[in-house]
Amino acid sequence: MFILLLLLIIIRPFICSTAFPEFNLMHSIALATFLASWIFIQETPLWDDRRLTTAVLLFIAALLFSLIPSHNKLLSALTLLQYLNGILLFFVCRSLAEDQKNTVIITLILTAVFISFLDLNQFFSGFQNIKNYLNETKTVDPVARNFIAQQRVFTPFITPNTLAGYLIMIIPLALTLKDNAWVVLPLFFALLLSKSIGAIVCLLAAAAIFFAFKQKKEKDSTITLLITVLLIGLFTLAAAIFALRTSSQFQHFQPDYSMRMRLSYWLQTALIIKEHLLFGIGLGHLDLINARYAHNNFLQLWAETGLAGFASFIFLITTLIRSGFRALETAADKPVTAGLLCGSLAFLLHNCIDFTFFFPETCFIWCILLGLLLNKAPQQIPSQHSA
Repeated sequence: MFILLLLLIIIRPFICSTAFPEFNLMHSIALATFLASWIFIQETPLWDDRRLTTAVLLFIAALLFSLIPSHNKLLSALTLLQYLNGILLFFVCRSLAEDQKNTVIITLILTAVFISFLDLNQFFSGFQNIKNYLNETKTVDPVARNFIAQQRVFTPFITPNTLAGYLIMIIPLALTLKDNAWVVLPLFFALLLSKSIGAIVCLLAAAAIFFAFKQKKEKDSTITLLITVLLIGLFTLAAAIFALRTSSQFQHFQPDYSMRMRLSYWLQTALIIKEHLLFGIGLGHLDLINARYAHNNFLQLWAETGLAGFASFIFLITTLIRSGFRALETAADKPVTAGLLCGSLAFLLHNCIDFTFFFPETCFIWCILLGLLLNKAPQQIPSQHSA
C-alpha cells in the first residue's frame, strides 16, 4: 500500500486541477478510496490528540454546513472532497513509520528536482514551442502570452506563482539533505525564474519566523546574524525581481498592477463577506470580477463558508502551527522538523496573497508536510539523509 501512496504523491503535481478537471476528479476519487482503505486497514489513530481532533471536526462541520446556502450542490460536494482528501492525507502521513516518513520526504524532494529541471528546460528552450502552439491554435490568452514574453517558468502548473508556491514548501526540506544539499540548487533557480516576488518574500519570512523562535529559546547571537542576513536577502531578491518586472512593457506583469488587482479582489471579497457574514455563499462559489479566487485563502474561506468556517480554520491552523513548534523542541531530527515547519509556514504566508491553497496539486503537498511534521511514529537518532 505504501508504494501506491508514493505513486499518488508523485503524480499529484503533474495534474493541473483547472486545466485537466477530469483527471483531477479521477485522482481525487482514487486518493479518497485509497486513504479511507489505509485508515481502515492500518487502524490509523485519529483521536489521540483531543485538541487537534476537535479542531479538525469543527472545520469539517463548518464545511458541511456551508453546503446549505450553496446553489450548486455538486460543485460544493466536489470541493468538499478536496478538503476531506487533504485531511485524510494529513492523518495518514502523521501515522507513517519513521522509514516511511523518510522515504516520503526523499520522494517529495526528488519530484520537485525533476519539476525544476523541466522548468529550466522551459526557460532555455520551451517558450518558443508554447508560443508556436498558441499561434497555430489561434489561442488568444494575454496572460499566457505575457508569461512567455517575460520568460516566467511555470511547468507543470498553471501559473508561475503556483510553481513558486510549490517550490517554497520543498526548498527548506531539501536543505536538510546533509550530503546532497546540492539538490536545492535547481529548486532555487526554478524559483528565481518564476519571478514570483511574493513567494520569495514569504519563504524568507517563514525562515525569519523560525529563526526568531529559535533565538527566543536559545539566545544565540549566531541566530540573530542569520535573521539579519535573511532580511537583507529578502529585500535584495525582492528588489531585483521588482526592478526586472517593472522594466516589462506588459501591464499584467507590472508589480504595481498586481498589487492593485489584489486589493481589488480583497475588497470585492470583503463586500461578499459583509453580505453573507454568518453563512457564506457556499463552498467553491466565489466568483469575482476577472478572478475566481480572492488571492487570500482566509478571506475566501470566510466568503464561502461563513463565520463558522473562518473561525474553525483559524483554530485549526493555530493548533497545527503551535503543535509544529512544540514538535521542533522535542524532535530527535531537528533539521528535518525545521524544514517541514518552514515549508508549511511559507505556504501559509504565501496564501495570504495568493490562492495555491485551493489547488490540490499544491495544497495536498502542504497537508503531507503537516502530517510529517506532526508524525507520531517513535523517533530514532537521526542518520544522514541521502537523496
